[in-house]
Amino acid sequence: LDITEDDMTFDMSGLDVSIANALRRLLLSEVPTVAIEKVFITNNNGVLRDELLAHRLGLIPIKVDPCSFNFPSAATKAATYESELDPT
Repeated sequence: LDITEDDMTFDMSGLDVSIANALRRLLLSEVPTVAIEKVFITNNNGVLRDELLAHRLGLIPIKVDPCSFNFPSAATKAATYESELDPT
């Protein structure tokens, strides 16, 4: 086990692969991420289609300070999800 301010390294010897993968997915899901979500292209004369260009822009990793954002709580996410499902 090795812990620094930005990293943590540990060994999972003897664990079932499914448990190790579940732990990996859990850790990745809790890391806040920032990505380009909406792209408006007005004039594209290049070889790449607009959709492919927008997709590739969304794959660019953006480094930001997570403290500068107000992430929505679980209750806010649930309310937003319910309002998106309500057709009225």
